[in-house]
Amino acid sequence: MIFRFHISHTSALLRAPMIESIHEKYPVDIFHVDFSSCHKIVDNVQRKHNLIFYEDVICYDHTINELVGIMESHPDKKFYFFTDHHGLDKLTAWPNNAYFVPYTIIAPMEVKNYRQHEPLMEKNFNSVKIGITLNRLPRPHRLCWISYLLGKNFDKHCVISAPLLRWHIEQNGNNIKDVLSWKGIDISNDFGTTVLQGWKRAQKQDGLHIDTDAYPPYDQLEPIAKEFLNFENYSTNLVPLYKNSFVEYISHTQYETNLQRVDEKYLNSQLGANFPICLGPAGLVHFLRDRGFDMFDDVVNNDHDSESDPRLRLESAFVNNRHLIEDVENTKKLWKENANRFQHNVDLFFNLCEAGQANAEDQCRKIFAHD
Repeated sequence: MIFRFHISHTSALLRAPMIESIHEKYPVDIFHVDFSSCHKIVDNVQRKHNLIFYEDVICYDHTINELVGIMESHPDKKFYFFTDHHGLDKLTAWPNNAYFVPYTIIAPMEVKNYRQHEPLMEKNFNSVKIGITLNRLPRPHRLCWISYLLGKNFDKHCVISAPLLRWHIEQNGNNIKDVLSWKGIDISNDFGTTVLQGWKRAQKQDGLHIDTDAYPPYDQLEPIAKEFLNFENYSTNLVPLYKNSFVEYISHTQYETNLQRVDEKYLNSQLGANFPICLGPAGLVHFLRDRGFDMFDDVVNNDHDSESDPRLRLESAFVNNRHLIEDVENTKKLWKENANRFQHNVDLFFNLCEAGQANAEDQCRKIFAHD
């Protein structure tokens, strides 16, 4: 059987052809789950072979414990994690009946409409605010990031979006330390002082770009979306921002946990033809570079990628690259010299995305050829 538990409409729709094809060909039960629904697997394990398509951007400790418990309670069964998260196998000491199949590095998304567009070359060379950073869901690292930028008064140079911040404050209170466990967020150092000063501005939405949500319902500014219409968000909401910008601090979904993958945020930045500064897990830039992406190492200082401390990684990304956003004319010159390079990254993203189903089915053939 195919079990789908708490999966968004978009993810269910995009993964359905691949999951149904595998289910028809092989004697397996398939569980399509997110972090909040893994516990539902345990009562539905019947077959020897069980494929788990883990469809979430986060993996809490209690989620891992639930998954480990399921496997330990069924030692005679085999569990194959088909995942777009590279590094999931290293998060804990998994039981011997757990196997990991990283069949793609691309998060689920519809690219058909994206393919109709080439990288945006129609930039506004009169723009003076040439940086952007987009922070839809108020995850802890993003709260810290936008506060740090506001504390540095960097909103003079960079569009800083945070459409759901007010909702977050209403739900969780206004103490940033309640959601951020990092060391050094205090008055003992420049970073901590800057974040705390910037957080005061953020609470008043001072210096932030607050427009509509990225997904419907657009005007409610709460995380209640069921359909993640990434292309519509890009074409309607983001193209105007990309026309006026040349550099993006990409605030990736994953930051503290060392899980590597790439999603629409990176595609949007490259289709929008902005130099990418990746704010993600340590090693993300190396991970993408190894898979063929051009990380613009001759333009962007990516030294922060090797920093394991989340606070220092954020600070390093800012300090080492702020000149790209402040030195407006030189960055525009660099962009003209390198504008032809964005197409490679866009094409590679599309190709990897579309290879996902074939890779998954190929991995299944290998599994059942030996079992």
